[in-house]
Amino acid sequence: MTERWTDERLDRLAETVERFITGAEERIEDLTAVTQAIGRDVAQLVATQQQSSSELNQAMIRLADTQEGIARLLANLDDDRPTILRKLNAIENKVDRLLEQQ
Repeated sequence: MTERWTDERLDRLAETVERFITGAEERIEDLTAVTQAIGRDVAQLVATQQQSSSELNQAMIRLADTQEGIARLLANLDDDRPTILRKLNAIENKVDRLLEQQ
């Protein structure tokens, strides 16, 4: 048995297809907007990560410079220690002499 497609039935089918297409277009617009928002968020995250990475690199460089400075300071203290010890010994000797004189 072959069904006949009446004009009324064809009109209903056309309306259904049109509603489906309209709904699909709206969903595509929504998905496009969401995709663009996600893209903006990802770009912002990448920029923030790059800035953080740059700041971390700068902090590491400053830390390395500080460590080198501390190492030089300690080396200089080691070099100056004999001089400081001689001066302290001289002061101690003078104090001892002063105490003996009293």
